[in-house]
Parts: sequence; C-alpha cells; structure tokens
Amino acid sequence: MWNFFEQPWTLLTTAIIILLFLLLIRSMFSKKDFLLMLLVPVLIALLGFGLDQVVKTDNEKIRTVLKTVMAAAEEENADAIEPLISDNYRDSLYINKQRLMLFCRTRLAEPTIEQAITTIINSEITPPTATIVLTVRVVFDEQSYVAQTYKRIVMAKLRIDLQKQPAKNWLIIRVELLEIDLQPANWNSIQQVPW
Repeated sequence: MWNFFEQPWTLLTTAIIILLFLLLIRSMFSKKDFLLMLLVPVLIALLGFGLDQVVKTDNEKIRTVLKTVMAAAEEENADAIEPLISDNYRDSLYINKQRLMLFCRTRLAEPTIEQAITTIINSEITPPTATIVLTVRVVFDEQSYVAQTYKRIVMAKLRIDLQKQPAKNWLIIRVELLEIDLQPANWNSIQQVPW
C-alpha cells in the first residue's frame, strides 16, 4: 500500500486528507489564498498518478513478463515468448532455452490453449533474482491433443525464477511444475501426459 511507485492510492489518500484539513481551516484565509492552497492536494493527486505511470517497479516489470508469456501462449505465438526467456534457461526437463523453445514451437503450432488465468500466490523479489509461485487455470482448445486425450481444464501450480538483466529488464531462467489439479507433480511425472 505504501509504495506509491506501484499504485497512486497512497498519494491520493494523502491529497484527500490535506483537502479535508484545508476545508476545516478555510475561514482563516482569504478566498484567493484558499483557492491557491487547494492546488496542493490536486498536485499531490496528480503526482500519485504520474509516478504510477512513469516509474515501473521490479514487481510491475515481472508481472508484465508473466502476462506477456500467458498472452503469447493463448495466441500460439512462440516467437513472442522467446525474448522473455533467458539464454541460460534450465529446468528439470529442458536443459537449455533451445530445447524449451523447440517444445513451445511444436506445441503451439496447433491450437492448444484457449485461455490461461494466473493468480500469484507468493513472490520474492530480491534483485537480481525473483521467485514467483503462481497458479494457472488452463482451458485447452477443444481441438487440442491435450483436451481430446486428457482433459480440457487443468489447474497447475508453478514456480518461476527470473533474473534481472543489465538492461534492467527481467527474463525467465527456470519454470518448475509443482502441482496439477492440487496433486504434487513435476515435469518428469507428466512425461506420459501429452503436453
């Protein structure tokens, strides 16, 4: 709540409190002076919205990366995912970025994901690294291989590790599967499932 770089509400609340205070003491000032003092809460409110728009925090940058990856998966666009994956990517199933992208291109070549809704459960951001634990509700396309051979709606829990780059952007360096439909799982345990 207090980080006014991530949201404008702290400074907007401050502006409202100042406005109420000025309204209480307005009889002590001339009309002209009072109108000038009203500019203070207006400027504070504008500052709150301006800082929120101009300054992007690490948390906001990470959320943007995650939203972009999910949107690209829904659009079957592996090319939009690739720039968000670090060259030193490695997880328990894919030994490098090239293997991961080969898998993405293979799976996303056909209609796969209709909708993916994410909910962040936990985030630990300690630059230059961050760990995000989230749930993803994936609705597979009715024509997809997964929907036809397994099931159409899957709830997965993932741990995503990111690393801050010298250019101040964040890239994904690892994604690990933790659960599927509230059951413990990992990438190796779903090898037989046609993802």
